Amino acid sequence: ALKKKSFLVHEGGGIEVNGKGTLILCEKAVFYRNPEWKKTDVEKEFKRVLGVKNIIWMKEGLAEDPKGYLRRISGNYIAGGVGGHTDEFVRFVDSSTIMLAWVDENERYNNPINEMNYIRMSENLAILENSKDQNGNSFKIIKVPLPDLIEKKVVVRKKIDNLDSTYDVAKNWFKESEAPEIGDTLIRIPAASYLNFLLTNGLVILPTYSHVGSS
Repeated sequence: ALKKKSFLVHEGGGIEVNGKGTLILCEKAVFYRNPEWKKTDVEKEFKRVLGVKNIIWMKEGLAEDPKGYLRRISGNYIAGGVGGHTDEFVRFVDSSTIMLAWVDENERYNNPINEMNYIRMSENLAILENSKDQNGNSFKIIKVPLPDLIEKKVVVRKKIDNLDSTYDVAKNWFKESEAPEIGDTLIRIPAASYLNFLLTNGLVILPTYSHVGSS
């Protein structure tokens, strides 16, 4: 088989296809890795390499999935991530049905992360509602609530040995502009989503979540 090489940098977790010619990408994730590329050139390259015909651009992924390890998201909330993988927030379940991670209006102000995700997913929903598939047809969109935020209080330490079994963090893990002070207490959160599933023959592998200390 002919191998198609490319200088475009991307990971599998950031590509969502419907198997019929439509591809969903996250703008932030693509251009974090390829800042010198233009959108038109990115589209040409994906069409060349993957053979897709139609590309839909999401704006941003989950707030808990920032680019870098670790990043300060809002206030004392921190997380590490890859910058907006689609497999965390927008998925095809068949060629015409899309699931989108969602925060309900009544949970929007529970914490600053919910507020950020509400704004981001609302923008993505508007994009999807105005998008068409490779044949010019609209999509069926299903909103999937995000799990409750999983919070873990951690302490900033001067140094952490590689052998330490801890959720605590070291000051030098952060960008200088976001660095906390040694001794500060931060809230560390993972990127949790029910959309990070795997569909296979006759089986759906689905993530579940529980808070630390619960069963």
